[in-house]
Amino acid sequence: MLKALRHANCGSGPGRAAETRPGLRASPLTESIPRNQSAGRAQRFAERGILWTAAILVLWACYDQGAFLLPSKTIVAAVAPALGLLWILMRRGGGAGDHPSGRAGWGAEGWFFAGLAAFGSVSALWSLDWPSSIRAAGILFGGVAYLLLGRAVAAGSEEARASLLFLLCYAGILLSVISVVGWAVGGTPFALEQDGQRVLTGTFGYANAYAGFLLLTIMATVAVFMLRRPTGGFAAVSGRLGWRGVLMAAALAPQLVALVLTRARAALAVIVIALALCGVVRTLGARGVSRSRRAMGVGLVAALAVGAVVGGLMLWSQVAPQMAVSGLPRAVSGTGIDALARDTVPMTADAFRIKTWMAALHAFEAQPVVGHGLDSFYLAYAPYKLGAHTTYAHNIVVQHLVELGVVGTVLLLCFLGAALLPCVRVLRGSPADPRVPLALGLVAFVLHNLVDLTWYFPALLFIFALVLGFVTSPVPTVDIPAAENETAL
Repeated sequence: MLKALRHANCGSGPGRAAETRPGLRASPLTESIPRNQSAGRAQRFAERGILWTAAILVLWACYDQGAFLLPSKTIVAAVAPALGLLWILMRRGGGAGDHPSGRAGWGAEGWFFAGLAAFGSVSALWSLDWPSSIRAAGILFGGVAYLLLGRAVAAGSEEARASLLFLLCYAGILLSVISVVGWAVGGTPFALEQDGQRVLTGTFGYANAYAGFLLLTIMATVAVFMLRRPTGGFAAVSGRLGWRGVLMAAALAPQLVALVLTRARAALAVIVIALALCGVVRTLGARGVSRSRRAMGVGLVAALAVGAVVGGLMLWSQVAPQMAVSGLPRAVSGTGIDALARDTVPMTADAFRIKTWMAALHAFEAQPVVGHGLDSFYLAYAPYKLGAHTTYAHNIVVQHLVELGVVGTVLLLCFLGAALLPCVRVLRGSPADPRVPLALGLVAFVLHNLVDLTWYFPALLFIFALVLGFVTSPVPTVDIPAAENETAL
């Protein structure tokens, strides 16, 4: 599955490090390999070691509840930034001055991401919980490392680019098959009871986190089959249901079933919204489109606006009666957790989120400029809470307002803007570009974090950053001819 990662630093096979195929531009990774063969072998060995370690780390994190809990979170907060630092030092030492993993190749999104991580680490100086701030900053720096690795893989060989997508595809399929089978036979490690229903959680222990994982792996699966049909894109794959179409359907089926079984309404909604936004970009953002297509784009915008209004009214009709409910115990009769549970007023998840955001804004007002410190939401929110205690605001912007104030939130928004702008350019480009579904997955992931907390699962943040680096790499992604990859599966 990962055999091709060893070629991420070259454009051809072993022994031909400086050779490139006709019609393809030389990879910066290839150009940076020293002429001394022993030094070149040592550098390639080190690169393979970092890439393999990064792949194993993120797979292990996915297995261990997304590295959401201690001590896993502490481990990834230390190992992932160390991998990034080793990668940067190695590339600098190897003379890769203009390599995507070097200074010139970070991109605006990389610098803003690193700035956010740096400010988060500095916030430990005034944080309400400085150990958590340092740990969370390490995870952000780990995200920067995976972003750089994603850019390096995209700048490497064709086999390396395919291997990254196959890695995500296989991970999504394998975990989905195991989880769905476990759910069917009543396996508790893969499903939990929630509001009287069994929801699929995979290995993440949280249904919405598993749904966030599937948002990225489903799109990576589509991208794999677009690579295998470089001249067809969506149209060819869906237009001719050949054996590759059957394989794609078989690869997507367990992941889509798993996504439905998570019962994550927000994840399903953001897929629809992301597809609609893609239609808007392609009809209104492209040049030279016909009037009928522009009319279609206007219709999509109107449909999104109407859907937002109708959805907001329906949501408010459900949560309005709950807004007067505190979610806190009326009066504890007796002692212990059982008594607390009996006297706690029930509150829906939607109402809980809205009340959390309202209370969080009061916490923001108490320290508006620099916030209360990264990963200190629980302590900052506690004096203002309108419901139960929570560590997360279920909204990435609100959480950053509380923890890092205006300064950190501006850095976050700049990062997200710099990350999504290349995605828009990809969506406006050729529909045969395999980065199109990846860009859709990135947009869906960001939208999902406006109502959830998948950003705070290190495994998911690392996968998001890895895919982001792949999509935003300045080196064009070259389609892989099917004849060269018949054995890739």
